Amino acid sequence: MSVKFFYIIFFLVLSVLLELFLQGFGLSFPFTAFFIFYIATSFGWKEALFAAVFASCGLDLAVGHLYFCSMAGFVLTIFLSRFWLYKVRSDSIILHFIPGGIIPLFHWGGNMFFHPARLASFGDRLLLLPGNIAAGMIYLPLLILLLDTLHEAMGMELYANKKLFLDKEGER
Repeated sequence: MSVKFFYIIFFLVLSVLLELFLQGFGLSFPFTAFFIFYIATSFGWKEALFAAVFASCGLDLAVGHLYFCSMAGFVLTIFLSRFWLYKVRSDSIILHFIPGGIIPLFHWGGNMFFHPARLASFGDRLLLLPGNIAAGMIYLPLLILLLDTLHEAMGMELYANKKLFLDKEGER
């Protein structure tokens, strides 16, 4: 087992617990989806898909869902991260406010579409969405800066260097 595996599991469990903690107060913020975006870009889509399945099991089973409705938002987040990595030409960390605002939409839409019982509280959840989008636009760039600092100290792959590597290799 590698350090990367334990790193992913540790921060995935932490993000799932933070999300469940907020849900206990009636709030919903997709901490896990943001971390999956980071994993998909830094480590690859296979690691992100593993993390998405693991996190979806943890989140959905903890709140008593019969099926994994958060998985849809996680898969869309993985696609967004791959699109952002390969198609968007930006080296600025500040520009990540755009996917930071899109990820809460995926999370919200996946939960609404795949969990019909939540449609009863559609209006209440719709009122929380603008706040989630605004918070996500701030949270994603901060998460990238924080985790890249940690990665650099641990000698792991950096999110910021991934795009530079693709530009040099001509993969984009």
